[in-house]
Amino acid sequence: MRRRAIRSFNRPNTTFLVNKLIKDISKNQGKNRRTGKGSQLGKTDIYEQDGTLHYEIELPGFDKEEITVKTRENKLLVIGEPEQRSEDEDRNYLARGRRQGTVKGSYPLPKGIDSAEALTARYENGVLDIAVPLPKAEEQTIEVEIN
Repeated sequence: MRRRAIRSFNRPNTTFLVNKLIKDISKNQGKNRRTGKGSQLGKTDIYEQDGTLHYEIELPGFDKEEITVKTRENKLLVIGEPEQRSEDEDRNYLARGRRQGTVKGSYPLPKGIDSAEALTARYENGVLDIAVPLPKAEEQTIEVEIN
């Protein structure tokens, strides 16, 4: 009777994980627009670099203190709540093409991210960059008996 070692992975590889996240985001991209509970966030780029998943979100016109980043139930939540500026009250607008009010968005996180403590965020020149370290794939070796 011979035994042969077979490797199995508990988690999918990084490429599969990133592709699945992007597919989930693309599928849900337009849902925030229809809710009426604030506008959708700006354009978003999601990419993987050196074992870290990056979410780059355009948030022009916001101050760093007006942006909140949270995690809940394996989702990344980003909320921008601008303060009401006094010069806006004095103006009589005929048209408003720029975003106003609260903006919200959510993005799926890779499995294995337990809390927001693992994330880092940087806001510069109107772009919010959130870095999420990807969990390492756990490799297990299981011996299977061959009859």
